[in-house]
Amino acid sequence: MSIWEEIEKLIQTYENLGIGQQVDYDKFYLYSLITHSTAIEGSTITEFTNSGDTNYTATATNDTYTGGVVASNTVSGVSLENSPSTGGKLTVSNASHSGALYVGGVVGYSTKAVTSCSNAMEIKTTGSMTQGTNSYLCFGGVIGYISGAVLATNCTNSGAINF
Repeated sequence: MSIWEEIEKLIQTYENLGIGQQVDYDKFYLYSLITHSTAIEGSTITEFTNSGDTNYTATATNDTYTGGVVASNTVSGVSLENSPSTGGKLTVSNASHSGALYVGGVVGYSTKAVTSCSNAMEIKTTGSMTQGTNSYLCFGGVIGYISGAVLATNCTNSGAINF
């Protein structure tokens, strides 16, 4: 069997298994941009909506951030606007770790402006919550924790927080 026949056979196997259909690349690229890029400095994340469930299992020994729209909003010059969590549940489980835990319906931790964002998703924990030495457990309907001289304006929460 030639190398090209082997490659063709591998491609056919890949397609038959449906591996290429398992990742929603549009969501993956957006997630990658929001959580890992410094290319968005000086911009605004706007009109990004989460309407599904978010599940997080806390196992970290470092500070941990999770939110319905973004985990943390700390990139220089970036603000978050008109980005609601419209339903579903944000569930944090097995929350026993030594670092801080910041959980918000829209954003877990922010050092930048948050404007006209709303949360309707239920935020809940399962299992026991254990706080490490010199760490925080911060839960908020819209923002888990906001730090610095920044404003959260025109934000609302209608989702339940079960802690």
